[in-house]
Amino acid sequence: MLGVVGEASLFPGLAATDLAVVKLEREDQLNMIAAYPAALEATESYGHHGWTYVRLPTLGASELALMVDLAWTHVAPKRLTKARRAG
Repeated sequence: MLGVVGEASLFPGLAATDLAVVKLEREDQLNMIAAYPAALEATESYGHHGWTYVRLPTLGASELALMVDLAWTHVAPKRLTKARRAG
């Protein structure tokens, strides 16, 4: 779900500080990039699969929480996302 700073072989932009990578549903990715163009950008090689750079200092806590929630929901087992919604 989240990239680790310093793993430049997969995502070259991660060499920058204050940057994370999340994997979003493609529709969520496009909507979030449109809403927060200064904070989000599709990755160079895998952006079409939903991988998205997040410039951490440019997002508030609530926006970052939404991003992490969307990313987690996308990759988590369906039974966990269903249980989370129910509880």
